[in-house]
Amino acid sequence: MTKKICLSLLSVLVLCALWQTVSTCINAPLLAPGLTDIVRALVDLCSTKDFFASLGATFLRCIVAFVIAALIGFLLGTAGGLSKSLAQFIAIPLWCIKATPVVALILLALFWLNSNNIPIFVACLIALPVITESVKAGICAVDKKLLETSHLYKLSSWQEVCIVRFPALLPFARQGLSTAYGLVWKAVAAGEVLSLPQKGMGTVLSLQQVHLQTAHVIATTIILVASGYVSQLLFTLLFTNIKIHSVHVPQRKTFETNNASSKDITTNLQRDGFSYTFTKESVTAIIAPSGAGKTTLLNALAQDQTNSNELVSFVFQEPRLFPTLTIEQNIFIAASAVLPQKKAYERTQHILDASGLRSVSNRLPEHVSGGERQRTSLARAFAYPAPLLLLDEAFQSQDIAHECMLLQELQTLLSEQKRTVILVTHDAREACVIADKVLVMQGFPLRTVQELQLLPKKKSAAKLYVSPDETIITAEETIHTLLLNSMNA
Repeated sequence: MTKKICLSLLSVLVLCALWQTVSTCINAPLLAPGLTDIVRALVDLCSTKDFFASLGATFLRCIVAFVIAALIGFLLGTAGGLSKSLAQFIAIPLWCIKATPVVALILLALFWLNSNNIPIFVACLIALPVITESVKAGICAVDKKLLETSHLYKLSSWQEVCIVRFPALLPFARQGLSTAYGLVWKAVAAGEVLSLPQKGMGTVLSLQQVHLQTAHVIATTIILVASGYVSQLLFTLLFTNIKIHSVHVPQRKTFETNNASSKDITTNLQRDGFSYTFTKESVTAIIAPSGAGKTTLLNALAQDQTNSNELVSFVFQEPRLFPTLTIEQNIFIAASAVLPQKKAYERTQHILDASGLRSVSNRLPEHVSGGERQRTSLARAFAYPAPLLLLDEAFQSQDIAHECMLLQELQTLLSEQKRTVILVTHDAREACVIADKVLVMQGFPLRTVQELQLLPKKKSAAKLYVSPDETIITAEETIHTLLLNSMNA
């Protein structure tokens, strides 16, 4: 920071030295007054009340123009971001505004408005396309996967706006508003120069130019530049500090998990002609080569359940955590969408301990490791009391200790709550220690090669994963053989 300030000061000193050199060489105060004359003009301007009244009037016009442009720009940008038809409809008018010279806008406004309002009108038009396009870009930049997750976990519309849409919009809006404010400041000054309102820095500049007061024109310009820089800096600092730390989660109707899973689940993939019925309250593992369509199958299941207004919990291959919420909040917001607040809090605390996330519970997702993010995604799914739990390679990126911990927690969860679990994995042992049956599948088109029914487990999932018994080893070997044969077929 010190180096940056020193370089900035050095740059100013070099410019002053160059100006003084030019002024001395040409020796014509009317064309290039010296630094001494400019300083005297600055002191003279700052000693008059009328000058500060003019500066205040210009600043007020800038604020009014900026607020109006921001309000209209946000409305148009939001509409354009949500609707391609509306975006196309407003594209031509915005292009015309951008292509029209500022002077032409001012001269046209002289026919329609009084001199006090012309600078505001022109500045609004100049800033409007910038704000509209930045807001539209921010609306379009929202993460579609996070939107899908918010719908899956039944977030309210307000929560979706605050947690998913607003964080995506904020950097675009911040950049657009900052740029627009700089344009507004210059457009207001230019409008005042030509429209000559009673009070305004543009009027001051115009009168100084008529009276050939070059030093005063330069001094007034310096004050305008400095005022614009300081106000824009304050504006930027204000928007930089806008963040979403947490969002209140309204209480929803309690969901009774004990009787949640009451029927078998059938899925049909019309593309591949695949159909299968998953047994209720059981764990089914799916193993198939990469690209066979396992994730497509889970997505179809989730879509069917959502369309039927059924609850479904999904652990995707990527964590899909809400970036503005802490680890604890990511888990709590899913649980509290269905459970009462107190019960949701208790479940969240239990899951944090069981998944080994207590030490990072107050951190944002960007400040934890990839494995911890994936564990949080699992914990969120465990905390959400849906009758159907879909796990898409959910235990990837975990060391063996944490994988055993999570497998054990899943086993405990299933002993306490009746859920239907469908697990996609490439780890045969992982499938064998937790599943009731394993589907070995092949793609192009998706089909079942063989269905293995597994015996009830006598040991915990964690112990079986580390020290598998003969049944697990035999099942593993069978799965590997089937996969190799299907790939070579």
